Amino acid sequence: MLAAWLLAGGGAIAWLVGAYRAAEESRAAISDRDLGLRRTALADDRVPPVVAYTGESPGNNARIPRSYEGAPPLIPHNLEGMGPITREENFCVACHASGSTDPADPPQVPKSHLIDWRAAPGVLREQVAGARWSCTACHVRQSTVPALVQNTFGSSGRD
Repeated sequence: MLAAWLLAGGGAIAWLVGAYRAAEESRAAISDRDLGLRRTALADDRVPPVVAYTGESPGNNARIPRSYEGAPPLIPHNLEGMGPITREENFCVACHASGSTDPADPPQVPKSHLIDWRAAPGVLREQVAGARWSCTACHVRQSTVPALVQNTFGSSGRD
């Protein structure tokens, strides 16, 4: 019985074992220089560049265009004295959810921010929905920094 099994299937098993061993031997280790975006050894840690944020007090700064259509707009002013955002307090909504339609006033939050898409989809509320309350989870300060890697990703032209 064992002899019949070896004649019928033993050759296939031996071939699989041989193929596995050949694959293991040809597999080379990946250098830490080839992992991620760094292109340097992980042990060659460098101090990151200092990021110079643009913008002074609110209302006096030019806005950088969005990176792509649908991207959250960048924050064009400093945030000193405006945080942290807590459950009870959010300095962003004091200006950006005031309901003003005057073009000279800060841009207002879009209607999508007034809908709680989890608990009440389609219901337009008067206040920013809880999932949108932490503004700096999506919106970040404007800065001019070099790209980590070269790319052809372009702006949509919207600000």
